[in-house]
Amino acid sequence: MTVVSSSAGSWTRRAAAHRELPACHRVAALLKRWLLGTHQGGVNHEQLDAYLDEFVFRFNRRSSRSIGLRFHRLLTSTLQTPPSPYKTLIATPTARPHA
Repeated sequence: MTVVSSSAGSWTRRAAAHRELPACHRVAALLKRWLLGTHQGGVNHEQLDAYLDEFVFRFNRRSSRSIGLRFHRLLTSTLQTPPSPYKTLIATPTARPHA
């Protein structure tokens, strides 16, 4: 599929996104389906960063075959992480530094 568009009077031809960047298109489609399916469209803008973090976590582990190892890592990280009081969890979010 070729799309013809005009930008400041000059005409350009560009291919459809799913042909040029199929992996990006697939990830975007999976994200959209996951947000609409799992969260029933009730995505909160303030917590979008957390939703995206969860999606990336699940996406990166979608083909992992070592379920026991995943459980061990989860248990280890849970025991090494200090507890988070409820007031901290519901506090107004602040900008998180990204690595």
